[in-house]
Amino acid sequence: MPAIAKTFQLIRKMHSKEDYFIHQTNDLQKTLSDLKSEIQELKETFSENDPTHSCEEIGDILWDAIALTIIAERYGYGTPDQIINRLNHKIVFRNPHVFKKPKAKKPEEICEIRAKAKEDYRKWRKQHPLGNKLNR
Repeated sequence: MPAIAKTFQLIRKMHSKEDYFIHQTNDLQKTLSDLKSEIQELKETFSENDPTHSCEEIGDILWDAIALTIIAERYGYGTPDQIINRLNHKIVFRNPHVFKKPKAKKPEEICEIRAKAKEDYRKWRKQHPLGNKLNR
């Protein structure tokens, strides 16, 4: 089993235990707060110059981000697959200088291309709410 699939499995198992909810307020705001705390801890590891500690903190951030997708599903914000599919689409859409044409030749062109792509993506998003074929 790929490591990321195992992580999803572990988080889903934790979130399925009734006693977990008795002892944890496991909602979006709590998870966002945990994520913010883990990001701060990661920043602190950089001054330690300890790659092992940094690696563990990056893992904690990933754990909280994955947990957020699972919790978001309960709130109707999309399944983890929908969230990841939309993320992938968004990254490709907003970075045409990397994934499509036109290719940028100068750094300032990248900024212009990305700004237009970001604006175009906002329009696309309004026309493609959750439930379209991209998310299935």
